Amino acid sequence: MLWVEGAAVSFGATRILREVTLAVGAGHRVALVGRNGAGKTTTLRAIMGLVAATARRLELDGTALGGVPAHRRTSLGIGYAPEERKLFGPFTVLENILLPAQVLRLPQSEVARRLDRVYAVLPELRDLSTRKAAGLSGGQGKM
Repeated sequence: MLWVEGAAVSFGATRILREVTLAVGAGHRVALVGRNGAGKTTTLRAIMGLVAATARRLELDGTALGGVPAHRRTSLGIGYAPEERKLFGPFTVLENILLPAQVLRLPQSEVARRLDRVYAVLPELRDLSTRKAAGLSGGQGKM
């Protein structure tokens, strides 16, 4: 379970988040919806540890996240898919799909399970898997 209670983020003297509270049960998904500037991205970045935040409670499955650096939070199961749709242009579609699993050093059986799930949701990606992302619409961005 992810618990965020009373989260706040300031950039300089400007308060961006005030008293954000949410709870997400194991296996559940949540969508943050709101107008531009409402703090959706900042909330996610705070959970990921990408911006400094204060909170009465910020924990995942009983582990307090306050002292966990951002690069270690992924191994706890926290992921962040930025709004930008940029792909690694020189990589194939398949390499872009597999990159998070490689970063997490998942066992091959788990990688295969997740890839099967991706193809079940977006079957057209199977046919595109060997194409370079830079040649696809939305894949022009270079990283």
